[in-house]
Amino acid sequence: MTAAGCGGYGSAPLGIRATRLRSAGLLAASTFLAVACSDSGPVTPPATDRFFYPTGLAIRHEPPGCTGGSPGCQTQLLVVSSNFDLRFDSATGGTVIAVDVDQALATPLAPLQAPALLGVARIGSFGGELAILDSITCSGFAGAEVLVASRSQNALYRVSIGAGGALSCGDGCQVPLEGTFGDPYGVTVACGPSFGQLAFVTYLRTPNSEGQLSQIDLASGNRTQKDLGSVSPAHSTVFDAFSSRLYVTEQFGKVAFSPLRWFSLVATEPVSSVDLYPLVRGAELRGMALSSDSVPAGTPGAHGPTRAYLALRIYDVDTATSTGLRPINDVGGALAVVDLTPDPSGQPAARLLNLVTIDRGASEIRVIPRPGLRDLVAVTCTDDDTLTLYDDDTGTVAKVFDICGGVEGEPEPPPCDAGKPLTGDQPFGLATEALASGRARLYVGSFDRSWVNVIEIDPLNPAAAPVWARIGPERP
Repeated sequence: MTAAGCGGYGSAPLGIRATRLRSAGLLAASTFLAVACSDSGPVTPPATDRFFYPTGLAIRHEPPGCTGGSPGCQTQLLVVSSNFDLRFDSATGGTVIAVDVDQALATPLAPLQAPALLGVARIGSFGGELAILDSITCSGFAGAEVLVASRSQNALYRVSIGAGGALSCGDGCQVPLEGTFGDPYGVTVACGPSFGQLAFVTYLRTPNSEGQLSQIDLASGNRTQKDLGSVSPAHSTVFDAFSSRLYVTEQFGKVAFSPLRWFSLVATEPVSSVDLYPLVRGAELRGMALSSDSVPAGTPGAHGPTRAYLALRIYDVDTATSTGLRPINDVGGALAVVDLTPDPSGQPAARLLNLVTIDRGASEIRVIPRPGLRDLVAVTCTDDDTLTLYDDDTGTVAKVFDICGGVEGEPEPPPCDAGKPLTGDQPFGLATEALASGRARLYVGSFDRSWVNVIEIDPLNPAAAPVWARIGPERP
C-alpha cells in the first residue's frame, strides 16, 4: 500500500465520518494508519471468530430459493469485516465470514465457531458493499460466489461459496480494478440473456470527481470502463432486471448538484439522470432500493418497479458554497420516494413522490415486501445511531429504533444501557429476510460495536415490539 493510498482511507472510511469515532477510537485509528503506511506495517492475520468493523451484509439460502424458517432451509449470513483501524495486516486484514443464522442465534454475542461458523476468507482491508452471485441472483450461473471490493488493494474479490457455506479465495479470486481510480466500494450483479453475466463496481475517488464504473464480465473476466460524464463520484448501483437498466447514486462532487443516473444494458441510449438538488436542497445520495412490485415480463400486466427509495444526507449549502467543499457534518437526513413508472418516451418519470425526514447519516436502505401493501423500507442512519422503518403504504415513518429504554416495557437486546443506541454505535450494513411465518428479519451491523443485530418484526404491524438477538461478540 502506498502512502498516498493510505491517506485517502483514514479520513472518511465507507462514508462514515471520522469525527463520529469516539476520541479513543480515533487516536487508535490514527496510530494504526500511520503504522500501516510505513514499510513495517502489522502483519497480524485477521480474527476469524468475529466480525470486525462490519460493512457489507447479505443473506442467501441453501438450497437456493428456499424460504427462511421453512423446514430444511439454511439461512446463511455473509458479512464483510473492514479492518478499519488496521489492527490486522494492512493488505489482507479484511474478511468475509459466513454464518448459519439459526445456529448462531443459539449462542448470541459468543465468538463464532462451528456449527454456527460456516466459512472464513481473507480479503483486502476496507471492504465495501457485498453482492451474492448464484443461480438466484444470476439465472444460469453455476456455483455461488461473494463479490466485494477492497479499497486498500483496489481489487474485486470473487470468494467461492462451497457446500455448507464454506468460503475460499483461490486462483482468480482477486480481480485487479482500474488503477487510475481509488476507493472501489459499491458492487452490483447484473445478468440477462442479451448481455451475459456482469458485475459493476463504483469508485468513491476519481481524478476529477467524475462518475466512473468498472464493468466486469463474470464469464471471461474482461473489464471495461463506463464514464457517466458527471462531476460526482458514483456511490452505489442497483440493477432492474425488468428494464435491464442500471441505476447509479452519486456522492458530492460540486455544490447544487445531486444526480440519480441510469442507463440501459441492452438498448443504445445515453446516460439519463434527474437532479434532486432543486427538490431537496443540500441533498447527497447514498443507498438506493427499488420497490418490490415488479411483475415479470411475459405475464399479464407485466411491469417493472414503480418506485425508487433513496437515502439522502443533507449538508449545509451555505458552508459548501463558501468553501467549495462538502462540509464534514450533516445537518439532516431524508428518505426520498421517486416515481419510476415510464413516461411517454419509455424513460422513468423520475418525479419526487414523497420526502420524509429521518436522522443524520442516512446510509444503507432495503425493502421488505408486504402482500397487498406497499413496501416497508428500512434505512440505517449511522451518524445518529438509529434505524428507521418507513411505511410506503401510509407515507410515514412507522418506527425508529433509537435508544435503549426509549419504549417502556419493550424487549431489548443485551447489553443495552439506558440511553445507549439500541443497535449499537454506528449502525451501517443492512440486509433483510422474509420468513415462512410471514414475519421478517432485519440484519443490522453495528460498525463500531462489530456485532450484527437480528431484529424480527411483523411487516404488517411494524410498530409492534420486535424480537431481538445479536450475532458475534462485541469489539474489545
